[in-house]
Amino acid sequence: INAFLKKNPSIKVQKSRTINSQRLNKAT
Repeated sequence: INAFLKKNPSIKVQKSRTINSQRLNKAT
């Protein structure tokens, strides 16, 4: 998985963004 993320860093960023948005939705 790490090698895949290294080739596609944008996917890792997108995942973290979705997680952050989910946290915000739960917080509010």
